[in-house]
Amino acid sequence: MKFENLIKYVLPEVQGAPDPLIIEMLRESAIQFCEKTNIYTTEPENIFVTSGLREYDIDAPTTQAQVNHIIKIWGAHGNDNSEMVAKAPDDVYKYTSADTGAPQYYSQITSNQIIIAPYPDAAYTLRSFTSFKPTNTATSLPDNIMKEHYETIVHGALYRLQQMADRTWSNPNASANNFTLNNKGISAAARRARYGYAGASLTVKAVEFI
Repeated sequence: MKFENLIKYVLPEVQGAPDPLIIEMLRESAIQFCEKTNIYTTEPENIFVTSGLREYDIDAPTTQAQVNHIIKIWGAHGNDNSEMVAKAPDDVYKYTSADTGAPQYYSQITSNQIIIAPYPDAAYTLRSFTSFKPTNTATSLPDNIMKEHYETIVHGALYRLQQMADRTWSNPNASANNFTLNNKGISAAARRARYGYAGASLTVKAVEFI
């Protein structure tokens, strides 16, 4: 769904704001929303590891998106489903080409690049579960995200517009209210992204009655 489709929800509260500015604020809101929630994901993608090579790129699903966060990587220790361990860059860079074996650790060193350790001693197929966010020039967001969370994205655009000084649509009080509503929506979406629609898993510990 295109950001311009949400203008009709924003404009009534910021009369006089030009459409291009509203679209820009909707995009900024959507970027922050995706950054904080990790809700924009796709099926895990394969990373084909080559012996002796430790840096790999992560691809975005479309030209409208960029990598946000590597959530998990699986496939170390002989291409099984064990989870690789995320480390700080210096903890991964300390491994030299003399340290070889099945990859066990990784670090996201740029938005779309990871480094793994130890140096792979053979070809491996890893799987990455990654979150994405719109680029700074994106015109849309996937329909399933926009349709469910458009109100939160609209609140984010509104608070940005209404906090602008010396505009005909400036409204600090309304901006503060929309800021609060935006944060509530982000928190709810982040929980949804983490636990799914089923909610968090619950465990019950038996207590002995005395």
